[in-house]
Amino acid sequence: MARNLPDLTLRSTFIVGFPGETEEDFQVLLDWLAEARLDRVGCFKYSPVEGAAANELPDPVPEEVKQERYERFMELATLISAEKLAAKVGRRIRVLVDVVGEDGAIARSSADAPEIDGTVKIFKPGRLKAGDWADVEITGADAYDLTARMPAGSETPACRAPAAPAASRTDWSTNACPEIQRDHRHHRAAASRGGARPDAGQRAVGRRDRRARQSPRRGDPRARRSPALRAAARPSRPRRAGRAHRARETVARYYESQQFRAKWRDPARLDLLIASLSELTNDGLDPADYHVEALQALRTRLRREKTLPPEEHAGLELLATDALILGLSHLYLGKVNPQPLSSQWNFDRRPVDRERGFEQLTRALDSGQIRETFDRARPQHVWYQRGRERLKEYRALAAAGGWPTLPDGPTLKPA
Repeated sequence: MARNLPDLTLRSTFIVGFPGETEEDFQVLLDWLAEARLDRVGCFKYSPVEGAAANELPDPVPEEVKQERYERFMELATLISAEKLAAKVGRRIRVLVDVVGEDGAIARSSADAPEIDGTVKIFKPGRLKAGDWADVEITGADAYDLTARMPAGSETPACRAPAAPAASRTDWSTNACPEIQRDHRHHRAAASRGGARPDAGQRAVGRRDRRARQSPRRGDPRARRSPALRAAARPSRPRRAGRAHRARETVARYYESQQFRAKWRDPARLDLLIASLSELTNDGLDPADYHVEALQALRTRLRREKTLPPEEHAGLELLATDALILGLSHLYLGKVNPQPLSSQWNFDRRPVDRERGFEQLTRALDSGQIRETFDRARPQHVWYQRGRERLKEYRALAAAGGWPTLPDGPTLKPA
């Protein structure tokens, strides 16, 4: 659905801590969210409600476990949101202006519910006023909000809404844009079939939660330099048994370029990496070649213990970055170099600019755009994409028992 409708916004709300929920159950939810990557996600902790049948269920989840799972869920949801909004930078979108003030205008896109989701801040809004529709260019993004500007030569609104009473918000149904009227009628009909708008208390909690979970800023202890990482990243350091870093020299040079700042202190970021590595099976690659099991074990420890001893965390850093670089390299260049295998091979390998590659790697890690980076590394040819789809179908067929067999009976034979 999202592939056929790229501007579609998918949202859902989840509950954590339901009676009987195990750590394995919750990890399945996190893995699914890392793969599904919904645009707008809410979460709340289970609490007993008078008269509810769930009150009688066994194995209640302790409050501290509920809180911990809620925080882990929101960490991952925040990273996904930041990654998806960062992908909008440079695009033009249509927004509805809610407020115009001295510092600019506050607007929202078709993906944003008022007072629940993020906003689009427009600097130098020109002649815009509340109620106008404007086509703007996105210039920046954080975990929930966008910043934008009016494109050169388009300082007037795309559509101007008729005057409305000052005490009411802009009514989507009275807007002068026919396409918006059509969309509004569709959403209003869907809402009438059953849907509850969060009350003011829920909206306030949602705003506090989403703004409290911004990515670490400069000076945050999670982004500090690591002496243990500096020591572990030396190319001359012996490899640990069972965890050979096949891109070790590149990993060492990358951390040197980053002044040995840690990149993997957030388990939610590891969730995105592990989900992306697991999808390599659809490219004909084996996720086991990219340390997936070891990363899953380290992720579990990091969640349980919050922090790892410096040397162990340095090992996690090298392992995760090695898996990331190796996976991207195999997608971009291929896993096997064909030149030594065929003396008649006459195609040059795709060029690699290490400095530019490091910049893209840093951008992917700092913004959480890990999955998008894997997608960009894949060959974009239509036949490659079709090959991935067919491989996925055949593996699903094999998992279901393979091709159907013909029953015993007469056979066709040539005369």
